[in-house]
Amino acid sequence: MDKFEIAAQEEIDRQILAFVRGMQESAPVTADSIFAYLRNHARIRCTPSQADDRIAYLHSAGLLEKFTEWDAGEITRYEITALGMDLLDGKVPPRNWKPKT
Repeated sequence: MDKFEIAAQEEIDRQILAFVRGMQESAPVTADSIFAYLRNHARIRCTPSQADDRIAYLHSAGLLEKFTEWDAGEITRYEITALGMDLLDGKVPPRNWKPKT
């Protein structure tokens, strides 16, 4: 993976975290709503499977929490964690950060 692909993934991750943070109090944030946001508002070219991959990564990294509920059908929603908020606010270093020596 080259530096441009890594930068694109980091931008998608940042957009997802920012969207979830802004919307989680207003409505359930689902994978479909995240994908719609990426395509229609952030104007990021990606497929639903690419968005799902980034969501799964953010969940496994502890930046998103996943909740599965029943409301006339199974609904999986996401919320940002405190670590995810700190990362967005610049309070923790980004992934793969190394100090200059």
